[in-house]
Amino acid sequence: MYRTSKQHCGRWLYGFVAIYLYFGVGMLWGNEEKRRDRVKYRSDQFVVLFQDGTVVKSGEIRDWYEDRRHPNISGRRLFDKRNPARLVRNRDVEVKAVGPRVEFANGDVLPGTVVRAMAADASRGAPSRLVVTLRAPLIPWNSKETEISIRHRHIARVVLSERPQGPISPGTVVLADGRRVKIKALRWTITGIAALTADSSFRASWVDLAEVHPPKRDCIEALMDDAISTDPSGEGLLGRIVTRDGGVLTYRRSMMRITKALQRERGRKGPQYDHAVQPAWSLSMIRVPYDEIGFRTYRRSDEIPLSLLPARTISQRSFTGHQWEWKRNANLHGAALHSGTIQTRLGIGMHSYSAVEFQLPPDARELTSWVGMDRAVGEGGCVKASILADGISGKVLFRSKHLRGSDGVVRLSPITLGTAKTVVMVVDFGHEGRPSGADPLDIRDELNWLLPMVRVDSSKVKARRVSLAQSVPQLSGWTLDDATKKRLTPQPYWDLRLGRWYDALMVDRKRGSIDRGTDLRFSRTVVVTHSNAWLDIVAGHVIGDGFEVYVEVDGKRFGSIMNGHIKTERHRSVDQRKWSLGSLIGKRVKVSVVVKAMGNRVSGLVLHKLSMGPIVTNLSSSGKPIKPDVPLSSLEPLKVTFSAGKDEIRQGKLYSGRDLTIRGLAFKDGFGIPDGDSEITYLLNKKYKAFVAVIGLSTEGWRGVGPYQILLDGEEHVTTEVLGRLDPAKQWRVEIPAGHKVLTIRLKGQHSHPAFGNPGFMVR
Repeated sequence: MYRTSKQHCGRWLYGFVAIYLYFGVGMLWGNEEKRRDRVKYRSDQFVVLFQDGTVVKSGEIRDWYEDRRHPNISGRRLFDKRNPARLVRNRDVEVKAVGPRVEFANGDVLPGTVVRAMAADASRGAPSRLVVTLRAPLIPWNSKETEISIRHRHIARVVLSERPQGPISPGTVVLADGRRVKIKALRWTITGIAALTADSSFRASWVDLAEVHPPKRDCIEALMDDAISTDPSGEGLLGRIVTRDGGVLTYRRSMMRITKALQRERGRKGPQYDHAVQPAWSLSMIRVPYDEIGFRTYRRSDEIPLSLLPARTISQRSFTGHQWEWKRNANLHGAALHSGTIQTRLGIGMHSYSAVEFQLPPDARELTSWVGMDRAVGEGGCVKASILADGISGKVLFRSKHLRGSDGVVRLSPITLGTAKTVVMVVDFGHEGRPSGADPLDIRDELNWLLPMVRVDSSKVKARRVSLAQSVPQLSGWTLDDATKKRLTPQPYWDLRLGRWYDALMVDRKRGSIDRGTDLRFSRTVVVTHSNAWLDIVAGHVIGDGFEVYVEVDGKRFGSIMNGHIKTERHRSVDQRKWSLGSLIGKRVKVSVVVKAMGNRVSGLVLHKLSMGPIVTNLSSSGKPIKPDVPLSSLEPLKVTFSAGKDEIRQGKLYSGRDLTIRGLAFKDGFGIPDGDSEITYLLNKKYKAFVAVIGLSTEGWRGVGPYQILLDGEEHVTTEVLGRLDPAKQWRVEIPAGHKVLTIRLKGQHSHPAFGNPGFMVR
């Protein structure tokens, strides 16, 4: 009995200890989690610098997760028009650039790998472009995809290796084996590049390349493109974000979209958000996780960062024997510029003595900046800073007193630039009159110019606005009269379906209401050929009451293949029509697309497509349908079977007896067949190499047609896709392997008056 009681006591003691350890360790673990949370969400995680120079710190920025809310820190709105934020720093994000990337002349960096090039398609508004596989955590708007398309106009360097091999060197190709080749011209191809050197040319695939530096790079033009990019809100504020892995993206703040993200890390608490942006060089939205953004800077569209402008070193010298190269957008050690309470990735790091000359953009008016010793020097260092106009001996625009680390950050009053074409930023030794206790020689003389901005004449920026053809490439090749040009204003609109911004053509926005007395006209004079006789228009509208779109040829209304014209009656509705100019081949005509407003409210026309393309696809290099060596009209079929009507072929006619036309294009040789199952069989000659024909919907058809099939000796050989009611005709060529005896043309099922133009056999 005693031993049993003792055993019970032991068990109770064991249970008590277990419970104590369980809850004790749990409490300790919980306290550790809370401690980690306190570290992660510390009270100074976010630091915001406002335009007036005030700095606010807080553990969070509120209301940055909703499009229509006003983000604020400690109750202060970040984008108050009277005093907006200039810099937002997330101190929990350390920036380290790694991996392949694309670098742009405006200072942007896109982490990812170039995989192919795509040709331009002006009819769809698509310029020539590169396709890039983004590097996580960046993703396209559609999170199921990995690729985006970018314009290559302002690319400064494509890095395909893990790290860049030195500074940007325009006109240089670095091969994967380390060889460097100087080039004069460059063309992107689907598999790599084609380049022209001083005495030859060469091609290289993507896998054979380490870096590509295009020959021409215009920083100022790229920065001005950012400034004049269209803005749906009129706010005129440009944002620039720097991500953890070194991505740099400049965008219109009003065009940013916020979306809830998928859980990227197991066990991550709370919702995650992406800030999606579309830089001027991108044809796609790029989703950036909110907590991957280390730096955000904001500037007006008439401000250009000095650190991104072309520059040259005038002079560098040292007392200690070590010369520090000045740095763009980093301090002398390559880290973020950090002086006083300001930490940024936009500015200039310099050491005494250094003099660096920066080229100013046209119509530059003012220069603003903060200046201070880098935080790495503590309270040490001792320099004098100056800004000179047009050369080292030019007019002094600014000269500081002695600057030491203990002096904090000095804010420069706006400096008038006058007619200066360049400015020289100088960091001089602080020997003369050196304060007591200051560092001797040039020890710790590390100075930062923080957020230096050049302000240009805003009226000149507006005057440089993007042309209609640049904003809406679909208009390329079309002529707009002056009255039409004055009525159209490009304005971005958000297409949720495609997840990107497009430019709509706002009609009579400046006037305030639609002028119903006149129509818009886009015209071009062409000689109609097989290559341009298929007019394809896809149009829609945003805002307002919509439009009617029809076509005139030589001033007379010209009917579409569906006996109607475009109407965009609902907001964001899209309508499509096709016009066949096949009856006009060989003639010189004036084609006009006429746009008529359907209401009085200001509306935005969206041209998704405007093209004059081939009326027959797959044409040979001659640009005309193939004429067979042995036409079917010269042969007697072995067998003809139609499930509807008589089993007979009427050469040069549709089955109804009307003249043979396919998609409005007339053929003297060929035939049409009735709906339903059909088979036509011919005896093969051993000389026959291929069967050819133009196939498609005849004039009498109204549904899709096909699929067409070719059988050899009763076995299926080739089957086409269905040719839809909006598709042009197709040049069909079917190779015939040797040894076969009979060929059968078959259409099975319900069709809509299929036809064959120029059918027959090729012997060569």
